[in-house]
Amino acid sequence: MLNDDILQIICAELEYGLNSYLTNLSNDELGCRKALLSLGLTCRSFLNPALDVLWKNMRSVEPLLLVLPETTVVDGKKILLTPIAPSSWDRLGFYTSRVREFSDSDALNAHESVYTFLGQRQPLFPNLKTLRLLPEMCNSTAFLFFLSSTLQEAYLPRHTLGFAAMAGLRQIHDLGPSLSLLVSRSPGIKSLEFHGHTYSGLSHSLHSLHELERLSVTGVASPFLERNFVKVIASSPRLTHLSLSIPASNLLDYDNIEQGFPSLREVWVQGMTADLHSFVTCLPRKLHHLTIVWEKGDDQELPLEEIAAVTRTLVKFSSLKQLDIQRIISSLRHDFDNPLLWTVFKPLLELKELELLSYDGALSLSDQRTAMIACAWPCIRGLSLGAFIWDGDVPSVQSLAHFAQHCPNLEYLTYPIRLDVSGVTAIPPTLTRHPLRQFTCSVDAAEVRNPPLVALALHQIFPILTYATGSEDRWDEVRTVLNSFSFPSSARSSVSRGGHVKVCFRLKIDF
Repeated sequence: MLNDDILQIICAELEYGLNSYLTNLSNDELGCRKALLSLGLTCRSFLNPALDVLWKNMRSVEPLLLVLPETTVVDGKKILLTPIAPSSWDRLGFYTSRVREFSDSDALNAHESVYTFLGQRQPLFPNLKTLRLLPEMCNSTAFLFFLSSTLQEAYLPRHTLGFAAMAGLRQIHDLGPSLSLLVSRSPGIKSLEFHGHTYSGLSHSLHSLHELERLSVTGVASPFLERNFVKVIASSPRLTHLSLSIPASNLLDYDNIEQGFPSLREVWVQGMTADLHSFVTCLPRKLHHLTIVWEKGDDQELPLEEIAAVTRTLVKFSSLKQLDIQRIISSLRHDFDNPLLWTVFKPLLELKELELLSYDGALSLSDQRTAMIACAWPCIRGLSLGAFIWDGDVPSVQSLAHFAQHCPNLEYLTYPIRLDVSGVTAIPPTLTRHPLRQFTCSVDAAEVRNPPLVALALHQIFPILTYATGSEDRWDEVRTVLNSFSFPSSARSSVSRGGHVKVCFRLKIDF
């Protein structure tokens, strides 16, 4: 006899498509549901595991209405005109107890009045783990019906002026009371994400969530992000993941929180330069992942020295594994020169444990600086230097050999190189099978004049590279040549394992 865990795994394998809209199922998805239901009906042992998977995720209360004999249809919407009978409540509970995730994103065919009847027995879903609701639901009395002590994840909506206008709302409602109600009914929440303008009493509500591990706060207007907000979240003992957008003109208090965030490991933060500097300064040294996003246009008139102060602060994160810096220096600026750009970037070279780095800012490079970058990060697996300002000196293809020599784990690379390789000296081939498989040239409007020669130069440095691309045409020709190089290698591997392969290979390269 199979135990319950194995039965659950078997049923979960048929879960494909169960999260799709019931009114828009493909043949494969509909077949999946039928197969899972048929499996449940084969024997008593499979019935409950199959039903658990079928009812685990819901996007509307409409399926519940389908099992109630009291349901009728008026003007195309399902509605309850009479109270739910006791026998129907038992039938309803047979299904609602299996729901683990609910969102009201597909509630078009259910009349809003049905929540008055369904909410007579609270909570509606006694074992609910994840809740996602639209703005209208968060502001209605029905919000209370979904809250239970079992809730672990909650996603409140993005309630913006644009959304309110589309929804026909006359005013923006304060979601602060809804958040407070959520905290009081579901104190064990581990993941909380909310967006929008109005959340009164935000700090007080968050202070009560002692089990909180993940928090995302974006799009909250300045008056509702209280001065003590950072101190409140810094005192969360189990908070490991934080996403925060700091509104402009917000005077948050960063004093005396150097020992805060005891468990924090991953941070996404967006804001103006001054706020970013203050916030990053108070983060713990043992951070593993960090994403910093500059507010668009913040750097237009700002001295680069102030921007460099933020990157110098990052040096304290000696164990940082992943760093993503976005919009740090706009390519629209023309008041700086090469040394100043390098001053902003250079502090990152001290982060010796980096495995993934994305730097989306203006930067000029050379062969010498390429060597410094490659030597700085021996553990790097992915490197992306996207935005590039042409400042006379562009790294040559040969400079990529530094990555092959010093970065043995590098798998993908986005980097500026000079594509006119007709006059370069021969590149010594890399003797080891370097793992790089994807390369992107980040020089804008760089024309590939001789695809076979570019492919040959890349292949000599990265022997198993098969995918290379850039902003201009003819990169498909480069990839074709790279793939032709890789085929003989795979054929030789097959022969070494005892196979017999005959290869006819012809390649013409015009120097």
